[in-house]
Amino acid sequence: MGGLVSRLGAGMPHSVVEAVFDAMTEPWGRLPVSQLEYSDVSPDGSPLEFAVDLSSREAVIQIAVEPMATQLGQSFADRSSAAYEAVERLEAAFGVPTDQWEAIADVLLPRDGGQGHALMLGAELRASAPPSFKVWLYPGVLGTDRAPEVVFEALSRLGLQSSCSALARHAARGFDTDMPILFSLDLTTEREPRTKVYFRHYDCGPDMLARHLSIYPGFHSDRVSALGHALEGTGSMAGEQPPVTCLAFRRSRGPDPIGVTAYVPLWTCPAHDGEIRSRVAASLMAEGVRTGRYEAALHEVTARHLDTGRGIHNYISWQPGSGRPRMKVYFSPELRGLNPPLRYDRSHPDTDQKVESHG
Repeated sequence: MGGLVSRLGAGMPHSVVEAVFDAMTEPWGRLPVSQLEYSDVSPDGSPLEFAVDLSSREAVIQIAVEPMATQLGQSFADRSSAAYEAVERLEAAFGVPTDQWEAIADVLLPRDGGQGHALMLGAELRASAPPSFKVWLYPGVLGTDRAPEVVFEALSRLGLQSSCSALARHAARGFDTDMPILFSLDLTTEREPRTKVYFRHYDCGPDMLARHLSIYPGFHSDRVSALGHALEGTGSMAGEQPPVTCLAFRRSRGPDPIGVTAYVPLWTCPAHDGEIRSRVAASLMAEGVRTGRYEAALHEVTARHLDTGRGIHNYISWQPGSGRPRMKVYFSPELRGLNPPLRYDRSHPDTDQKVESHG
């Protein structure tokens, strides 16, 4: 994190960055990763992920963290307690408003009786503004078959019940195939924070994803399809990892999404991160996005030769804009290993799997 800020974040106060990092990773941040359960944040089970906005005028660095209980064999109640405590720390340390959070927490994060992972925290850091925070919660907490019901209830509590029809349209093949997998809320003093719903699309290659998104402004089918094919390559696992999409809403803007984003998974595509680097750089240039920030960020998060395996790159996101698109790249610190396997089997969408060790 320090390297990313030093390289990209001119003017970001290091003391603030350290305070954010410490608050998000207490009380487990100094434990060996072998003493922690596998996380959902990065495909190798690391409880951290770094992301860099490649299109913004100003460097924006994001960290995502899963609050972890400090013992192995933790129950959902343990994970839920760790999540509530993490949000309370952010409120105490940074004055993060929690009224919206409190409106939906018991729906998406029951203190007991749930299953799977509980919550991820996110922080965005930039030189021109204080840190901003968000949470991601899991609609499948009561079982994937109840995920739509959980999402609709949460939206209703936030005054966004009219947006439920947009979600149903987005899941055109049914919620078991176009599956809601994350519910995100900005923890901000803004009068109307963004609310986002993320979907994982099974049996969906680049061409189908392009057709699926073509109903939204800016998602030209040939462009989205070409991007997916360029990034995935033709390896043995290419196209087998489900892509993800996200719909963002604000209450005053009506029932339709104010923004739509596509996420292409990268850790199972080409043979190694060196090839992924080449594909990402070529895709950025094709979209008119400069590669310098990406190359600098990759240098800071890489602790091995790129051609020794896969796993540094998690996702790349694409959102249409008035000119060039907004693109963002997501990196794993590879705290557990490399060459993560396919994840999110349809029947067990949140199953963790072990990966190859660095050693």
